[in-house]
Amino acid sequence: QTVAGNFAEHYGLGWALHTVGGERVIGHGGTTNGFQAQLQLVPSRDFAVAVLTNSNRGAAAAREIIDWVLAERLGLREEAQPTFALGADALAGFAGRYVRPRVVVEVTPEDAGLVVRVTTDGPEGSGRVTNPPIHLRPIAEREFVIEDGESAGVRVDFLERPDDGRHIIRLGGRLAECVD
Repeated sequence: QTVAGNFAEHYGLGWALHTVGGERVIGHGGTTNGFQAQLQLVPSRDFAVAVLTNSNRGAAAAREIIDWVLAERLGLREEAQPTFALGADALAGFAGRYVRPRVVVEVTPEDAGLVVRVTTDGPEGSGRVTNPPIHLRPIAEREFVIEDGESAGVRVDFLERPDDGRHIIRLGGRLAECVD
């Protein structure tokens, strides 16, 4: 297992490892051609929950269902992320256009955080799709949490390339490199 960055505390052979309410929760999810799935296991309680969706953005439903099931059945709840203040100059340092195959991520500072706009290739060559804006609140010097919407509570962080210092955003377990 290794430190997983922003989408889990650790990652081990395809499993995301989390602690929820003091219990180890192990999970794995995936997306393919308009479907998303998520499996979460709580080994100490002999408990599992699986959510299957038929939407490219089904993660929102999966997250809410899993959070509700863990709270309702096991009394396990995520702890709130801490607050961390970053100055305007620090926030401006993350601004830019980040790219990875089929995805463009625009990051701009706003209020005391960042706003992220993600544009992707639509399914089956249907053109470009821009998702609703994502509002990020800083929780550490280079780490943020999504404040609202379908991905509320998900962490996002920024890495720095060692060779030239350019930023890389890690969003949804995927990397996108700043190009301007």
